[in-house]
Amino acid sequence: MIASAKVHLHNPTASVANTDVIDRETPFTIGSMKLDDGPTIRTLMVDADERALKPGQRMVSKLVPIGRSAQTIVDLRFTPAS
Repeated sequence: MIASAKVHLHNPTASVANTDVIDRETPFTIGSMKLDDGPTIRTLMVDADERALKPGQRMVSKLVPIGRSAQTIVDLRFTPAS
């Protein structure tokens, strides 16, 4: 992880064009992750205490269900490595 930030306010209708996807509730944490293969991505984090997050900390990916219909919809998120 390069950096993280806690989001307290956002416009959920602007970020979700698919009505089958559950809107994110605030607060939530986003992070910039430098992948081992080189690229850096910005993504949502789960199961993370933002006060304990530190730059350089190892993270692991996790698929999280985000759908509200019978269709299976998952999103890639990151969580601190154990």
